[in-house]
Amino acid sequence: MKYLIMCEGPNEKAIIDILLQNDCLNFTEDDLLGLTSYHARQIKTSAQVRTELNIYPGEVII
Repeated sequence: MKYLIMCEGPNEKAIIDILLQNDCLNFTEDDLLGLTSYHARQIKTSAQVRTELNIYPGEVII
């Protein structure tokens, strides 16, 4: 199972990145789809997100 984190903007993404770096979440950076969080606006248009979703055969939690 992988996690897909969508952030509204750069401030929220920075907070998520800080939380991940300090192990403050129930999952680690290794558990993230593509090993990163994404801006919400990137989800529909990002080829990287689509590729990651197509490559990973398991369940993805958003």
